[in-house]
Amino acid sequence: MPKGKNRSHHAKLPVQAGRKHHGRSNEDDARRAGIHTQSRIGTVGEPTDRRIETAIRIMRRQDGRSLSIGELARQVNLSACHFTHLFRSKMSISPKQYIRVLRIEQARELLSDSFWTVKQVASMVGSGDRSHFCRHFKSVFGQAPSDFRRTEQIKS
Repeated sequence: MPKGKNRSHHAKLPVQAGRKHHGRSNEDDARRAGIHTQSRIGTVGEPTDRRIETAIRIMRRQDGRSLSIGELARQVNLSACHFTHLFRSKMSISPKQYIRVLRIEQARELLSDSFWTVKQVASMVGSGDRSHFCRHFKSVFGQAPSDFRRTEQIKS
């Protein structure tokens, strides 16, 4: 190879500043899953595949327990890679992002309908780290969980 030539066959792509998770933000994940600060999950599109419908039912029943993509895929008789590809093609969001959005929606409901502490709610929806949970909640709903609860109590 001649001296001074670029050895890589791939051109460097510009990096977008201010974006997270491979060019997507938490707000993008929530929007794709149908959450617009107060809406419900599932408005993106209805799954047309029974395996995806079954996986979504399993995800909704987990109640904060850890659930791997491999376990979900096995329960619908697919490989993890095929399951992820199929889920993303049908739902416009990855299974991990969908689980994350489900948990944050469950947290929102618990915060508005119960007297559990933020730490207890975070634990109930499967988040072991309270500060990470608070950052994620704020990125989706625009306010910290404790502030969200206060505004919900004022509305009631």
